[in-house]
Formats: sequence, structure tokens, C-alpha cells
Amino acid sequence: MKFEYKGRQYETLLASDVVGDGIWLELWDETEEPEHILGVFYSDTDGSFTFHCYGRQQLPLELVERCIHEARDRLLPIADELLDEEYP
Repeated sequence: MKFEYKGRQYETLLASDVVGDGIWLELWDETEEPEHILGVFYSDTDGSFTFHCYGRQQLPLELVERCIHEARDRLLPIADELLDEEYP
């Protein structure tokens, strides 16, 4: 999902992690050369979320909050929920 924040261009991407048994939401700053800014990982093993910050020492809190909110919306195990609804 692409968006602009304070004059900079960002994109969030989903990435599966087979080794880590989960899925990532990654934030990239694409204003100049693509730079991986942060990631939120959802573990299929224990259902936990972890936050990872790359490179930059400081990020606007609003940008971090936006990514956390998007991660909660997009990383939950949708397939499991659909199976539960289909086979109660």
C-alpha cells in the first residue's frame, strides 16, 4: 500500500517468512532510493507481534502507529478465521 507522509513516499509490503513461521509487514521509504525502515512480524507459532526498526535512529510516532495499526489489520491469520467460520 503506497502513501505519502510529510512529503515523503512510503510503501508497505507483506512478506512471508517460512523459516520464522510467520508474516511481515514491511515499511519502505521510496522517496529517493528504496530504504527498509521498519517491520512488524506476526508469529504463526505463538500469535505474537514483534516490532523491528532498521537504519534510522528516529521515526515520527504517527508513522510507527500507522504501521502498527496496518499490521494488526493485515497480519492476523485470516485463513484460520475463515476455516473456523466454515467448520464451527
